[in-house]
Amino acid sequence: MPPIAHILPALPRLKIVDVGAAATPDGPAYAKLMRALPCDVIGFEPIREECEKLNAQKMPGHLYLPHAIGDGSSRTFYECSSVDTSSLFEPNNALADKFQSLGEPLRVVGSREIQTRRLDDLPETAGADFLKLDVRFSPTSTPICAPAASPSTP
Repeated sequence: MPPIAHILPALPRLKIVDVGAAATPDGPAYAKLMRALPCDVIGFEPIREECEKLNAQKMPGHLYLPHAIGDGSSRTFYECSSVDTSSLFEPNNALADKFQSLGEPLRVVGSREIQTRRLDDLPETAGADFLKLDVRFSPTSTPICAPAASPSTP
């Protein structure tokens, strides 16, 4: 007997917006969701080399853009020795050094001015079903609620 999935209509694709999409050894937090349902991923990774690595994987339905998400202002981006700790906020190394194995990943290896982008200003995010944020932020710096990126409601 064939699985029931063969007689059901195809499920719509989910749109996942991934802010802070640097590759991790364990894969993205939404990996189980991607295995269970058809998904499209729009990811944002402001470190150009990391963004290029993600796009080079050529995963179907995945697009990664080299933007930092914020309020649309110009900000300093701090690139740290561990790319997944890079941020718009300068690390507090004096505090980080008080913890075992935290100081070194937070060492700033470079900084540059970047123009942040608002989620609502990026047409690729319209109609998002799932928003994953992997950023260090304050409530005023990274807009959590992005009405235009949210699915429309009846």
